[in-house]
Amino acid sequence: MKKILRSLLKNILGILSRNVISKHNTEIIVIIGWTGSSIVRELIYNELKDDFNVRRNTKDLWWDLSVPLTILGYKDKRRSIFNWTLLIIRTFFSLLLKKRYAHKIVINMDTSYDDIAKFWSKYIKPDIVVMLKENPKSKLIDKILRSENSEQILFVHNPKLFKGFSAKNIREFIYSQQKGDIIYKRNKDILLVKFKDQEMKVRIPRACTFIWELIPAAISVGILEGLGFGSLKADLSKFSFHPYQLNQGLQQLKNFLHKDIDE
Repeated sequence: MKKILRSLLKNILGILSRNVISKHNTEIIVIIGWTGSSIVRELIYNELKDDFNVRRNTKDLWWDLSVPLTILGYKDKRRSIFNWTLLIIRTFFSLLLKKRYAHKIVINMDTSYDDIAKFWSKYIKPDIVVMLKENPKSKLIDKILRSENSEQILFVHNPKLFKGFSAKNIREFIYSQQKGDIIYKRNKDILLVKFKDQEMKVRIPRACTFIWELIPAAISVGILEGLGFGSLKADLSKFSFHPYQLNQGLQQLKNFLHKDIDE
């Protein structure tokens, strides 16, 4: 009985999420990868929040219902059957009565959770997928590429960081140290980023130089959203590299390197 109710709940929340996205013309930006996804999420959110209506998840997605709850704007937690019913009713009437509210949602997620990957492929089609350093086998990417209208998704990636990614007839925006839409290089604590005839220098805090390859990914999204280098540089200079985010990103990096060694 519990499995039946849970399956019904997932389907209802999935349908509601899809309708919310459609009604409010919601743009979904997904950051995936084993290292630094939470930092890139915060960087992108910081870039966009002054110019757009934007939301993001504030903690890791830990079960399959995290995705619809984030999209619908509710706290990501377990609820009683009564409270789930109230949430569904509230969302339904909100869809009927609320005016259109165009906004963007920035979500970072671990691609190794198969249940979450299945949910994305069935109900949600991201508009932009930012791919950070990742193991070759990504269940989420595989399911997204196999989904309908995958050619409409824009993949932001560095071919040398996201290994094993190869697909035909996709839209892509490449950030790289050698050849791509964005070219970047590091000189000690200075990151130099070039895009067409524009150039930007970003000073990286010495306590967190390990994030230098994450910044171009966030800048790429800012460019795709129409932000100029002047605005992006100002946003980066105001960004607070919160110790929790940095420690979490560093731990992800350590886990990834350890996994590479084990494999």
